[in-house]
Amino acid sequence: MPVTGVLVVEGRRVTATGLPTPFVPPDGLLTRVHAVCTAADGRVVLVSGSGRAWWLPGGGREPGETPEETLAREVWEEICGEVTRRAYPGSSRFDAPDHPGGRRTGYHARYWARVALHPFRPAFETAFRCLVPPSAFRDVLEWGQDPTAGAILEAALAAERSHR
Repeated sequence: MPVTGVLVVEGRRVTATGLPTPFVPPDGLLTRVHAVCTAADGRVVLVSGSGRAWWLPGGGREPGETPEETLAREVWEEICGEVTRRAYPGSSRFDAPDHPGGRRTGYHARYWARVALHPFRPAFETAFRCLVPPSAFRDVLEWGQDPTAGAILEAALAAERSHR
């Protein structure tokens, strides 16, 4: 059953609805790819530009990229990590009715990824990386109190268990 929450992004309300597999968003509407990345010790990797607000690694697709290619590129750019295993537990639909360019709807692919971490070198918009136990994920993630955060974490941990 889909989980829906309301987030405030850049001062605007956005409705987020978690959609489980086997749903795959229409390619033209799949705008971003994010992942719950776990290190070898099981901790979850989060990123930040300021050290105050923490997010899942990920970002926008570049022209011609598959979602898996976007995942690998963003994980390398943002956390200096290589994806060694991955699973697609679902996606999220985002509706922003008051977006300045008019109503905007898009989908974000949500992956679980086991990552091999390399020494961290801040680049792009990411200045910090932290590793947290899954039990602290919702407390550290900026939008962790939204119901979709718990659903995303649970789907990712289930995917990790099935890939052990």
